[in-house]
Amino acid sequence: MAGAGSWKWRVAGTATSCGSFSWRSAGGSRSWKNRGQIVSKNRAGTSALILQLCPFFGRTGRGTVDPDAESITDTGMVALGNALPYLQSLDVSDCRNLTDKGLITLAKRCRNLQSLQISGCRFITDELLQAISQNCSRLKELEVAGCFKITDSGIIRLLDGCREIKHLDVSKCGKIGDPGVSRIAETCSTSLKLLKLQDCCNVGGKSIFSLAESCCNLETLVIGGCRYIPDESVKSLAQSCCGSLRILRMSWCSNITDSTLKCIFSNCRYLRALDIESCEKITDSAFEGLVGGCSATNLKALKVANLPGITVAAVGIILEFCRSLEHLDLRSCTHITKLDCQQAGLVFHDSCRVNFVGSLGESDAIVDLFF
Repeated sequence: MAGAGSWKWRVAGTATSCGSFSWRSAGGSRSWKNRGQIVSKNRAGTSALILQLCPFFGRTGRGTVDPDAESITDTGMVALGNALPYLQSLDVSDCRNLTDKGLITLAKRCRNLQSLQISGCRFITDELLQAISQNCSRLKELEVAGCFKITDSGIIRLLDGCREIKHLDVSKCGKIGDPGVSRIAETCSTSLKLLKLQDCCNVGGKSIFSLAESCCNLETLVIGGCRYIPDESVKSLAQSCCGSLRILRMSWCSNITDSTLKCIFSNCRYLRALDIESCEKITDSAFEGLVGGCSATNLKALKVANLPGITVAAVGIILEFCRSLEHLDLRSCTHITKLDCQQAGLVFHDSCRVNFVGSLGESDAIVDLFF
């Protein structure tokens, strides 16, 4: 899936389409400011068609476009929908001038749409989700992070028509809570593999219990910032999704306890990345679950930043049993410093990158690869 800030679309090769192509920024950069190059995979006519559309996106010369996010408008979406009815994948994340109007028209024209990324498009509402439901039944991936006007009602309408969603990101959509997430779990029970609910403050235990009950194929769950999720619901999820769960992010989930973490370590045998940053009830005892726990073998990234209740004893257990670990985040742990670890005789594996210092607000591109 393309990252935020890239302009990408794909067209199925048929008698009336122009083959398959994508926009990508030069050198692989995701910056909107960098010049992009049209890459034609099939017919030569592809580039010509895109150049016809360039006035809507900002033309910089033959074969290239410079799509400033602010210049992408509803007019461009209407033009794209009219020109490319077989469009399958579109990423217009952070195009803040887009509204329901342009994307609803595109949804009506592009009924083969399977992936839509509109995170950061602040004017999007439930009306667009209803249009997608009515016209794009093949949709598999949807990213609407930061589209704060979207509500549970919109998600429920979406699922009336799109019943095989695999990837859904509704992070920072504060109006989405248990009713919407529970419907996701019920409707997409076998297809759902990735669900991101970062900072959805109205998501609670009912959501997680619903996922545990229905979504046996769930691989990635992000519930960071969902402060009121009870630990028992996460235990239920760990037991139900023990054979599928690979990535779990639950930073700032204040109800997570040692017993929750032990349950995860004991059941989630394919877990490769775990984020428990700022889960302040966690102590050294939680990591005893790694002793004989099935998850230690595959764990590659572990974020335990800002856990005041853990000491170098926990780090020692992690190093002993997580032999495949490639990243360990220990920032802002009151009782753990690099010197403390050295004095305790702890030896870090050469393949493991350890972070002791830095602001919790700083992103780390290497860590992001795991999550």
